[in-house]
Order: sequence, then C-alpha cells, then structure tokens
Amino acid sequence: MYEWKTFRTYLLTQKQGGKLMTQREVCMKLVQDGMLKNIYPQLSLAAEIFLIAPISTATVERDFSTMNRILTKLRNRLTTKHVDQLMRISMEGANTLNEEMKDEINNYWKK
Repeated sequence: MYEWKTFRTYLLTQKQGGKLMTQREVCMKLVQDGMLKNIYPQLSLAAEIFLIAPISTATVERDFSTMNRILTKLRNRLTTKHVDQLMRISMEGANTLNEEMKDEINNYWKK
C-alpha cells in the first residue's frame, strides 16, 4: 500500500510536467526504469504481469475450436503429436507446395 501511495505522488508530478501517460506507458516505465524498479518492486512485478497478460481469450478459443474440428469421433485415436501437427497446419496454413508435390497428391487421389 505504501508503494502505491508514493507511486501515485510520483505519477501526479509526471502529469503536471506534460501530457498524461497511458496505462501501458506507466507499466513500461516501471519495468524498464531500473531506479523505479528498485523503488517500487511490487508495483514493477504487477506491471510485468499486466504487460504479458493476454488482452482477450479469442486466440485460445480459436485454437480449441480448431482442435474440436480435427478431433472428431472418427479421429479419436490420433496421437498428441499428430493432433499438434494438424492444428498447426490448420491454423498457420501448409507450406506452399511445388508442382511436383501437387502432381504426387493428385496422382495418389486418382487411384
């Protein structure tokens, strides 16, 4: 609590000197400025956590949706390695295939 009170005073002095800093700018300053990091160790730790925490869960939800599309009742015996590979292909896309690879795939499916 003491750290917050003294840091609040510090922020008010910074505010008078110019424009307001955003939350992100304040956190970056706490993390990058060695002097501030030593004076406010708990707030610096909280700032680091704030900066690395995801803003939303959309990416995780998208990944679970991809996994649910891949792991169906018919594909329930896939190994973790294969599921990982299929998910990466689905999310990031396959590498571009050269003409020889495309011909091999087409020939395989024509059989």
